[in-house]
Amino acid sequence: MSHTKIIFAFALLVLFLSTVNAKALDSDADDEDIFGDGNGYIYITSNPSGADVYIANLAVNKNYYFYYGKTPVGISLAPSEFKIVIKKAGYNDYTVELAYISAYGSSLLNVTLQKSDANKGSIKVTSNPSKADVYIDERYAGITPITLEGISAGTHVVTVKLTGYKDYSKEVKVSSNKTTSLKAKLTKIKSTSGNIKVTSSPSKADVYLAGQNVGKTPITIKSVAAGEYTLEVKLKGYNPYKTTVKVSANKTTPVHAKLTKSTPITQACADSDDGKETAIKGTVTGTFDDGYRSQDDYCPDKSNVMEFYCTDEGKTGGDLIACAGSCEDGACIK
Repeated sequence: MSHTKIIFAFALLVLFLSTVNAKALDSDADDEDIFGDGNGYIYITSNPSGADVYIANLAVNKNYYFYYGKTPVGISLAPSEFKIVIKKAGYNDYTVELAYISAYGSSLLNVTLQKSDANKGSIKVTSNPSKADVYIDERYAGITPITLEGISAGTHVVTVKLTGYKDYSKEVKVSSNKTTSLKAKLTKIKSTSGNIKVTSSPSKADVYLAGQNVGKTPITIKSVAAGEYTLEVKLKGYNPYKTTVKVSANKTTPVHAKLTKSTPITQACADSDDGKETAIKGTVTGTFDDGYRSQDDYCPDKSNVMEFYCTDEGKTGGDLIACAGSCEDGACIK
């Protein structure tokens, strides 16, 4: 629109507002509606002109905009609260978040639009599943879903990462003043590990996997690389349990160790004087209360001998025997 038309339209507005003010100041005037319908009036201009005007009635639906034409434009509105958005290609949107239009009121809105950066655009990134990390040209940018704004025109590499999924990477061409959409469908990584669930009777036995102590039963050993392993279960007083476990990816292998009580090892008993021969100092070799060792017969006093021997069951024994005479050097003397 030419400057002459803008000046002419503005002159009409001034004449109109003068009429309104004069009517309001006339004390003899009736309270009739000077606009004929109880509305208010707003006149919108922009620099540059020719911008599109959209208005939403906040009391009715804040998300629904009516188009009212291009600037300069005069608009009659029912009294309410409004949101006004002025748009023009190549320029940033101009928004009035709250404009109150009163009955019989009039107002002028003159805006200067700012040029948008013609060399930048946006990338809208979504992913399935969501909440994935987004990187643009190896720089962290946020979590999906996200719109990356102010991106210089040209080709950029967008990478989407999420634990347990393969990285998604794609070149995206950004155009000036446009939004490019990127939908990343993430693929799960196939696991190469499994679990081993170990129980035992009795429980609370030590578990060894490939020679390493991993805890006590019951226990689930997680994230074990697929393959074969030696597994041992040990508990004091019981024979150790040993087996080979094959671990498969994404599976839990159960192992139950039924432990059996161990039998104490009794070593053979030997007596050099072959029994309770008090006249000979003998030596018994066998298992005593304090372990396996040798024990000589001895005289605790001059009248008695401590005679050691082997029982019929192969165990060691010892008796204090009175000598008919005296006891010397582990033997009775007549």
